Amino acid sequence: MIIHIGDNNYIFTKDIIAILDKKAAEGTKKTREFINKLIEENSIVGSLDESIKSYVLVSRNNKTIIYTSNISSKALSNRNTYE
Repeated sequence: MIIHIGDNNYIFTKDIIAILDKKAAEGTKKTREFINKLIEENSIVGSLDESIKSYVLVSRNNKTIIYTSNISSKALSNRNTYE
């Protein structure tokens, strides 16, 4: 199944590793470091502006990619359960 995560981005639900709330993720040192590492490696899709509400971690071709979304993690999780 495919879900829309905002900003014309669609991903396969089978590729999703995690859906993280932005504030919660940035409040944890290890998670913040992991996200920053992915950003430094240009493994990010989407903007880094203030409208971000969640991060979606995706595994594609044995590589972890982080998508930013302006949709809440709760709403994205609900969309992900309708397989």
